[in-house]
Amino acid sequence: MREEERAAISVEREKQRAAQAPASDAPKVIKGRRIAGNSVPIQGLSETSGTVIIAGKVVTVERKDLPAKDAVLMIFAVTDGTDTINCKVFFGGSRRRGDEVLPPTDAQLERMEASIAMIKVGEGLKLRGQCQHDRFENELVMRPDDVMQYRLPKREDEEPEKRVELHAHTQMSALDGIMSPTDLINRAADWGHKAVAITDHGVLQAFPEAFSAAAKRKIKLIPGVEVNMIDEDDVIRFADDRPADGPIVVLDFETTGLNPLNDRIIEIGAVLLEGGEIKDTFSTFVNPGIPLPPNIIELTGIQNSDVASAPTAAQTLPKFLEFLKDYPIAAHNAGFDAAFLKQELARLGLERQSPQLDTLVLAQKLYPQLKRYRLSALCKFLGVTLRNAHRAVHDARATARCLAIMLSQVQERGASTLEQVNDLTQGFTKSRGKHVVLLACNREGLVNLNRIVSFSHLKYFHEAPRVPRDVITRYREGLLVGSACAEGELFETALNGGSDAELDRIAEFYDYLEIQPVANHSLLLKDGVAKSERELMRINRKIVKTGERLGKPVVATGDAHYLEASDKVFRAILHHSQHNRDCDDLAEVPLRTTREMLDAFEGHLGEETAYQVVITNPNALADQVEEITLFPRHPENKTTFSPLWEDAADDIKNTAIRTAHQLYGDELPEIVQARLNKELASIIGYGYATLYSSAAKLVSKSIADGYVVGSRGSVGSSLVARLCGITEVNPLSPHYRCEDCRQAHFDVPEHCRTGLDLPDKECPVCGKKLIKDGFDIPFEVFLGFEGDKVPDIDLNFSGDYQSAAHKYAEELFGEGFVFRAGTIGTLQEKTAYGLALRYLEDRERTASRAEISRLAAGCVGVKRTTGQHPGGLVILPKGYEIAEFTAVQYPADKVDAETVTTHFDFASMHDILVKLDILGHDDPTMIHALEQLTGVPYAQIPLDDPQVMSLFSSPDALGVTSKELGCSTGTLGVPEFGTPFVRQMLMDTKPTTMEELIRISGLSHGTGVWLGNARDLVINGTATLSQCICTRDDIMNYLIGIGMPAKISFDIMEHVRKGRRLTP
Repeated sequence: MREEERAAISVEREKQRAAQAPASDAPKVIKGRRIAGNSVPIQGLSETSGTVIIAGKVVTVERKDLPAKDAVLMIFAVTDGTDTINCKVFFGGSRRRGDEVLPPTDAQLERMEASIAMIKVGEGLKLRGQCQHDRFENELVMRPDDVMQYRLPKREDEEPEKRVELHAHTQMSALDGIMSPTDLINRAADWGHKAVAITDHGVLQAFPEAFSAAAKRKIKLIPGVEVNMIDEDDVIRFADDRPADGPIVVLDFETTGLNPLNDRIIEIGAVLLEGGEIKDTFSTFVNPGIPLPPNIIELTGIQNSDVASAPTAAQTLPKFLEFLKDYPIAAHNAGFDAAFLKQELARLGLERQSPQLDTLVLAQKLYPQLKRYRLSALCKFLGVTLRNAHRAVHDARATARCLAIMLSQVQERGASTLEQVNDLTQGFTKSRGKHVVLLACNREGLVNLNRIVSFSHLKYFHEAPRVPRDVITRYREGLLVGSACAEGELFETALNGGSDAELDRIAEFYDYLEIQPVANHSLLLKDGVAKSERELMRINRKIVKTGERLGKPVVATGDAHYLEASDKVFRAILHHSQHNRDCDDLAEVPLRTTREMLDAFEGHLGEETAYQVVITNPNALADQVEEITLFPRHPENKTTFSPLWEDAADDIKNTAIRTAHQLYGDELPEIVQARLNKELASIIGYGYATLYSSAAKLVSKSIADGYVVGSRGSVGSSLVARLCGITEVNPLSPHYRCEDCRQAHFDVPEHCRTGLDLPDKECPVCGKKLIKDGFDIPFEVFLGFEGDKVPDIDLNFSGDYQSAAHKYAEELFGEGFVFRAGTIGTLQEKTAYGLALRYLEDRERTASRAEISRLAAGCVGVKRTTGQHPGGLVILPKGYEIAEFTAVQYPADKVDAETVTTHFDFASMHDILVKLDILGHDDPTMIHALEQLTGVPYAQIPLDDPQVMSLFSSPDALGVTSKELGCSTGTLGVPEFGTPFVRQMLMDTKPTTMEELIRISGLSHGTGVWLGNARDLVINGTATLSQCICTRDDIMNYLIGIGMPAKISFDIMEHVRKGRRLTP
């Protein structure tokens, strides 16, 4: 069925669905009136187009609130596939009644928000209005009067029996895959597929998102990976005990192309090498019987006239065989030349076998430091002259001279025979290897995937992750091994005319064999590697026959990289950024429906076989896959796998109680005792004692070594953390305590919410000045009400001491149980916009900013690189292997890195494994230096010094004026209070208390928290700083204060903190 016919049927079905849809599902009017009539293409619109109707998909949305007008301006881009245009629509707005301004009513605002909510990325809209040049956008913009919903044409999988995609790439296939794991899962589920596999290039990083999405849609996820499998290449195939110094015939062929099955030899050049010297030469043109391709003429300089009168292969080869005798042969990339010789001989009914030495492989093993191994690069390295490259006899001579040098080096190391040359050059070369797909059938298989991927990144990485065949064999349990795509060894052998015996030998390694639509191999046709689509169909049939002979299932896979064919341009942009000259000619590889796949194979396999490879066999393989969990099940049904030190609970408990008595006396105040009991019960009960103990030991060692440690985040809400020395923040309510008498007084003025803001007071017993303490932070902020929040202990160590702290952490937990937290860097909007712009510029194409933004949006989120958290250490509990949770790798694939990171971004396993944040910070370093300079311990500096507090509103205490300093505050040197933004906050609020400073610090973190939000409330006198929501604790405390259950209040706080939608 032709594409036009299929598209017409799809449109007609869409019309039928629209006609049959109930009234409640009819497209809703968003603004203005309902739109009737057909749309026109966006491409070609201009200011003179008049009133037009367009329809398309929303690709970007921006909302601008206009409080002064009680209105909202929505700016959104719409694309219809021909082009993209920005649209601007106003909603709401005040009305006038005479001189009176009437703001919108609550009902009107509610309807307005409901309308605005229908304008979102991915939705279809139909719009009617005029286009005009917008002075703000500086390009054509549509200002529609009427806007309504529009049903976008959608592909459906309407076959009664569905296929299963077993080969798909997501955004985690670096700079190659386009679709997100969630989008892939959702599309497969929407089509009614019972399962779908994810097989990214060398990585498993899509799994966390994919497992979550699959669980929501109740579809089976088949976790997999496409790896680069390498073999331990011998320098010499069929090596025997002949002498290593010859005689050896070094040969080179010039050919009409790259495929020995279809292409022909056009020039033979060979030399006889013996004892390091060239003894004889053979050189001739060969008439291939076909015209020379233009690219071959350009590459070699050989003209059609050169070969027209030359002898044919049938006339030349007998003479060449006389020259070869039974000598070993050698060539640079010998597999290529040997394959052509084999095919030419086979056409004459002849065959020949002798030792076959590959100078490319020998160079890779002798000189691993080289970056390139082309003949020209090797000649330059060895000082060999190469004249007239890509002419057979000249290449053969240069290769022979290089071989003579390399053989003399291996002979010096003791190799006197060909077999000994192989023995001395064992190991892997730098080849990228052949593609192999691995699918996990069960939990053990998933763990083995992690092991294999770890090996491929840590031990065998070269330009890409690689894995030896024997490693796959070692960890094959629980896996299905597939032969992959055109870059797999089975397809390549079939393409090069391999015999049935060769195909059977290769296929024996695999559990299933893959074939793909002919369209997937378009680059092979473009490059001349395959001569025609008929040849590619023949290869598919050969693989099917191989499967039948061996009783192995053959499955049709799509090698999907994106959802829709129109997404192909996004992949072209990504490949253009990697300087791929074929970026515009990449095969079209969308996620295909069952019917699309059947159409791709029925013509050359027949309906019955096509049904089997498209539907029956993939479903049968999917049925072998169990329901798998991404992480192991906790033996106690907990979520987090915490490390366990047997004595940690007693250490923490004893230290906390001992310090509490040192601070608050032999008989603890009821408020202290209650808080202590509550925290210890949670910390020990939920298994976090080891985390506390390790943090306490790390801080203690740093302080002993002369460096203060700053705590950050929610650990300040834990009294036990304070008592164990992990933090200096006391989370109890504001109070006084006497250092000598160890008496505490919690009866303090209610308006003082922070102990440091209490008025000075003397001890009624001993007369000594009382210590003012307490910041009133609920413990639940740290651990939750039911231990359902994984605690974060973030510690700021001196940057000079950070590496020592990391090393000490490894000593505490043991080597092999501490890993750096991994991160994944994806393309962001600004970078993607630049890639799209350069792609268009290189093609001398102009586009609107809206269209460039659309192209950029299609690339946003694609993986670019990996990295490591600046200080996060992931702790693996004893008794577990890291592969049970994640693979591991070097950050940014730097094989010389000193650290190993988790393969998954740690955010995806935050609740599974414990993370210690041992961060490097300047403040502890500066404090250390100041202590050394002044001799004053930092702990002796009073935090409530009036002159210090005055710096937050004036620089007078520094002895300089605002004019001299160029700043209205004295905080230029105060961390986090010296930026222009925060200094302006200080000038707006004029703080005088520690509580206000804490609140300002909270408001200064986060986009849109202060500007256009809390600032307006404070400046307008609507609320004071103490009444604003400044920190997450305020949300929970406020909700509890108005009577909401504590657990619900906590959950709401956490949802807001994580940016999640609130649910009923």
